Amino acid sequence: MSLSGKEESFCLAVASGDDWETAASKAGYANPATAAEGLRQGPRSKAIQARIAELATSMGEKPPGLITPEELSVEPSDMDRDWTLRQLRDVYFEARQFRQLRAAIVALELVGRENFMFTQRKEFTFPSIKEMTTSQIRQQLLELKETEFEVVDAASADESDA
Repeated sequence: MSLSGKEESFCLAVASGDDWETAASKAGYANPATAAEGLRQGPRSKAIQARIAELATSMGEKPPGLITPEELSVEPSDMDRDWTLRQLRDVYFEARQFRQLRAAIVALELVGRENFMFTQRKEFTFPSIKEMTTSQIRQQLLELKETEFEVVDAASADESDA
């Protein structure tokens, strides 16, 4: 299946590293967002994607969305924290390039969780320990043990707010 001049220009721009919407704009489409979506999912999408892969390969680039044999042959022992974070970074950038915002957000969320950027905050208030029974103290300690938390001294927190 032969591509039109606009489609060929679009494929060249994507193979060169532009995201699909920017590539559609460079190719001269009047509505780049709509055109990019149509080129990605329309009836000619397989031919478009094949041409992008062909152009990227001829330019020495990794075709967008292509998994190389090296990426497939990963030893389980290589799948450590750094490897996982690199994979998430790659997922994020590729998802952004293809406007897959949900996948990009999930990748960012996983990286954020790993870096302790998102913590569930729960405030604990206790009655005076003198007023608690032994079983109540044990129950409170069990609840605390099951929760990841950061201890903040209320007095020092009040001073830093001032």
